[in-house]
Amino acid sequence: MDLKEILHNGGLADFGDCLINFIYALVLSRISGKYCGGRVPNSILSSAVINSGLRAFMGRRVDVHDRGDAAEALIAYAWSHGLLTIEDAVETLALHLNSKSSRASQVDAFTSLLKLIMGRVLKD
Repeated sequence: MDLKEILHNGGLADFGDCLINFIYALVLSRISGKYCGGRVPNSILSSAVINSGLRAFMGRRVDVHDRGDAAEALIAYAWSHGLLTIEDAVETLALHLNSKSSRASQVDAFTSLLKLIMGRVLKD
């Protein structure tokens, strides 16, 4: 499966939505020292897709939701193919986040994660 196919795979995006929210909840729990949940907004993932260079692999007419789905699909693909562990993802995100993380730091965190994954997927 090439990168364009991965980014547009609805099944991977659905699974990736659950996976990334689980990873994000782990990061938030680690940061706060207590168990908590969390959801990653499509707007954060969409900005990270643009900042990471993944947008170039998508078609012309994609919106915030499409870009968020693409990020989720890529994360799911990487995890399911052994290119990313949950701990890799948690550590990468935790480097940029704290208990009072701004939108910009959240975008930076997910941009770093997507760049890490993109490098591994393109090597594979």
